[in-house]
Amino acid sequence: MTVQSIRRDYGDNITIVRMVTNDIIEDIAATGYITAQSASIAVANNGEFTWTVGDAVLIQDVTGANTLWNIFADFRSVVPVFPLLPNLQNIFAHAGGGQALAVQLNPGFNVVITVATAADSAILPVNVLGQTVIVTNKAANAMNVFPGVGDSINALAVDTALSVAAGATTVFYGITATNWVSK
Repeated sequence: MTVQSIRRDYGDNITIVRMVTNDIIEDIAATGYITAQSASIAVANNGEFTWTVGDAVLIQDVTGANTLWNIFADFRSVVPVFPLLPNLQNIFAHAGGGQALAVQLNPGFNVVITVATAADSAILPVNVLGQTVIVTNKAANAMNVFPGVGDSINALAVDTALSVAAGATTVFYGITATNWVSK
């Protein structure tokens, strides 16, 4: 899918970027969306688009809905402005567990319905700072939630998973570029 138009508001609101895309909200929320769309953004802008730190991005998706997002400081991804949080349902944790093949979680709500055996796994997004990821484990077994490679959760060692009990919900907040805290 592609970004069809992009423009920056000038005047009092110079940090607002308006973008129209034929993508769905789940794709927009995926890690690396801005990077993945760099070619279509350049076409829509008639040249490279210059992002600035603090840009708010008003995105019209394929349904015509407009939602407000913040851009990360590395200009690779966007994160929804609270309280809009994407909702990803019916996730199956990676059977056998581990970080390398763990099922990717997105910013927003993630509802896991299948954890076949204890310690099956999922992985948090990269670009940690400012993200909120909510994991609800509706399965019968506890699951492991890993940080992105090189990241950490709470005071755990880098690349160490946090267990989310069966029937529990855990909220992960990105407090630095590489660290999550959970509640």
